[in-house]
Amino acid sequence: MFAFQSYLYIVLYVVIGILSIANMIILGAFHRIVARPYQGKIAAFRFFSFLKLTIPPVLGGVLLALGPIMVGQFSIIIIMTGKLLTYDIHVFSCDSPVANDCQYTIFDLIKDDPDNISVDWKALRTGRCGVALLASGVY
Repeated sequence: MFAFQSYLYIVLYVVIGILSIANMIILGAFHRIVARPYQGKIAAFRFFSFLKLTIPPVLGGVLLALGPIMVGQFSIIIIMTGKLLTYDIHVFSCDSPVANDCQYTIFDLIKDDPDNISVDWKALRTGRCGVALLASGVY
């Protein structure tokens, strides 16, 4: 599906994460070293009070934004693929035992080549859904 094996992406993700953490440790140590002490001492590092101050507003904002975004994303998934997770939500019914032979959504009526009789419907739906999700994500 991707250009490289999946383990390469996992290793890249871990390496970039470790480099980011190392960068923050270096910057934090640098600021502790060059900080001008107030009355001869440097202020204590209060990690948990910092978290209590910063996390609740960020979490509230993320949760407020996540609701409308998830409604839009799930709508795109349902309209494009006729499925949501394990639930089948089809516009058209199909009696074929092979699910790949069925047209489920109105978008399945549109093909890139009308003369092409054999169509991999699952790949077509997945590709369309992916493009629609990317387009909505860019928006």
